[in-house]
Amino acid sequence: MTLYVVPIVEGPTEVACIQTLLHRVWSNLLGRPERIQVIDPVRAPRDQILDFDGKELIITSKKAVAKLRAKTRACADSQLLVLILIDSEKDGCPATLGPELLKIAKNTIPEDIHVSCVIAKRMLENWIVAGASSLCGVNGLPSTQVRRLRKFWWRRMAGPSNSFC
Repeated sequence: MTLYVVPIVEGPTEVACIQTLLHRVWSNLLGRPERIQVIDPVRAPRDQILDFDGKELIITSKKAVAKLRAKTRACADSQLLVLILIDSEKDGCPATLGPELLKIAKNTIPEDIHVSCVIAKRMLENWIVAGASSLCGVNGLPSTQVRRLRKFWWRRMAGPSNSFC
C-alpha cells in the first residue's frame, strides 16, 4: 500500500520543503513501513485558504482532489490524503481555526479521501528550527552548533505569549 498525499500550502517555503518534511516524519518519526508519495503541493494565498465563507478553500480543495485523482488513477491499492498546512499567526487560535477549516474541506472532499488540517501557531520555519537538534551529526553537521540554535529558539519563544491560543 502507498499513501498519496497532496498538501495545500500557503507559501514558497512550504512548497520547497514539504516533501522532505513529510518523508522524514513518515519514516523517521513514525517509523511507517508503507511507502509515502508526496504529490506537488497546491499553493494558495493565505487569504484564500482563510476566507471564512469557505468558497476559496472549496475551490482549492477541489484542485487538490483533481491532482490526487490524476496521479492515482491506476493505483487501486492506495490511501489518499489531502493535507492542509498553514500558519495561524494573527488569524486566530489553531485549536479553533483548524476544526473550522477541516469542516469546510471535509464537506468538499469525497469520503474515500482522508483530509487533515495542521495549523502552526507560529511560522512553519520555526517548526524546522525547533527540530534542528534532531539533525545533530547528520551529513557532517556539528552537534554543538545545532543545539545552540535550538536553545536560542526556545529562549526566544518562551514566555507567556507562547500558548496554544
